[in-house]
Amino acid sequence: MVLVFTDKYTPRVKYIFEQIFKEILHVDISFTTKEQVAIDSTIPVICYSREHRIPKSFVIEPEGLLFKRGIKDIQPEVTEWNGTKIFFQSQSADVSIPFDIFAASFYLLTRYEEYGSLDLDEHGRYKAENSLAYKHQFLDYPLVDHWAYLLDQMLADYFPMYTIKSKSRFRFCPSIDIDHVYKYKSKFLSINIIRLFQKLITGKYEDFRYHLNVILNRAPDPYFNVEYIVDMHNDYNLRPIFFLHVGPMGKYDGYSLYNPFNIIKELFYRTLIVGLHPSYFASTNLHQMKKEKKRLESMTRVRVFLNRFHFLKFTFPISFEYLESLSIARDYSLGYAKYTGFRASTCTPFLFYNLTKDYISGMRLHPIVLMDVTLQKYLYKEATDLFGIMSYYAEVIKKYNGEFVTLFHNESLSDEDQWYGWREEYKKSVQYVALLELHSIEVAKEKLANQHMGV
Repeated sequence: MVLVFTDKYTPRVKYIFEQIFKEILHVDISFTTKEQVAIDSTIPVICYSREHRIPKSFVIEPEGLLFKRGIKDIQPEVTEWNGTKIFFQSQSADVSIPFDIFAASFYLLTRYEEYGSLDLDEHGRYKAENSLAYKHQFLDYPLVDHWAYLLDQMLADYFPMYTIKSKSRFRFCPSIDIDHVYKYKSKFLSINIIRLFQKLITGKYEDFRYHLNVILNRAPDPYFNVEYIVDMHNDYNLRPIFFLHVGPMGKYDGYSLYNPFNIIKELFYRTLIVGLHPSYFASTNLHQMKKEKKRLESMTRVRVFLNRFHFLKFTFPISFEYLESLSIARDYSLGYAKYTGFRASTCTPFLFYNLTKDYISGMRLHPIVLMDVTLQKYLYKEATDLFGIMSYYAEVIKKYNGEFVTLFHNESLSDEDQWYGWREEYKKSVQYVALLELHSIEVAKEKLANQHMGV
């Protein structure tokens, strides 16, 4: 238990202290603005104040961000201390840690820098290159979790009665976006005829025969592989989340002329966890988002409370305000399309904080770390690179007992075209990460090696 003495108790103070202590460190905290209560305390006291000093307390000097409202133009200066990147450095000499760890964490988690940004990419998305994490080379590291663990140890060293608590267990959360249910069956007949003719005149006879058999219902469509994906994950006691696109057809939206959801529904009753995957323009169109959610719930006959934005396209705070109005409880969109890593500098899920209206939402954000398209299209990685990349992030996140969320598509697990070879490498990666949920890194590697050798 820790008592926090602060000059002001604001929603921002409550939000970030509870995220650091309760969600990451599993330590109970209470707050007071009364100096005498802090002085008389028999439990460890953190003095989060510029004006006062509590005897024998752990002193952190506030930068001021947590006592303000709204959004200001802030340009943090990043330096290094004790082998880690820091900003919002303290001005006083009598502090226990030389920066405002809570204001800095708040800045990163709430995506403060993204609000009002006008330098967007071709899809209207915030550019990773403009982020503090990218500019100062900590995008590949969950800095907020690292700071929290550092604080945990410093408090244990400072207060003999402070006990480091057991942390959450490392969790692997594989997720699958279904943008195009079919490769061939969803196309208009005229398009299929053109594609078949192209394969015929270029001598791709095997592809021609398979394509034709799919159209004639003599062979399965390669993208309709939901059952395989479910069974493969179940082999490792994993239940992937499927985000289904059920919006209208468009330049950036897949659409099926068939209705395969009666088949998906049968699988859903077995193992499927389904979330909403709003169409390209729906992230800023509440009416359209509501319409698509209603359609998905009608198809699955289950209330939908999970979401991931298509193309990872969203705008703070409006897109998340819409999700709240639709009773979405958890969102899995917070990642960059063109880079892997930790967009919010954390591997621990956290509540959405609305900076414009200054309130704590009940909706939880689950940051994603890597996406298949990011690796193949933007970072030019090969299938053989996948195991090393997934292993790196999984091992980093395990160190902080966080949640490893991955984003793949049914297309990338089809073994078709540019995705040939990715399915087998993904399966191998999933096998290793699943072992990490139960074992140390060393034991997981040993077990994986033994399984591949048939031991």
